[in-house]
Amino acid sequence: MICSNIDVSVLVSLSYLLDFLVAVDFLCCDEIKAGVEKKIRTQISKDNWREVLTFTRDIMGLDNTTRAALEPIIK
Repeated sequence: MICSNIDVSVLVSLSYLLDFLVAVDFLCCDEIKAGVEKKIRTQISKDNWREVLTFTRDIMGLDNTTRAALEPIIK
């Protein structure tokens, strides 16, 4: 599949990554989705976890990212 050749390292902004994650989830590109989720997990902090949670909580396919957004407040 073509979408498996996309390099997610060019996406730097968290908001771009979240938008891209929604698109990748919609297109069912699971290999890229895992990479984007990993990149987002590294950027989640105590300062921005609410942004990630608000963006992902209502999208069924983004449950891994939603859980990752909750980790800073659980620790």
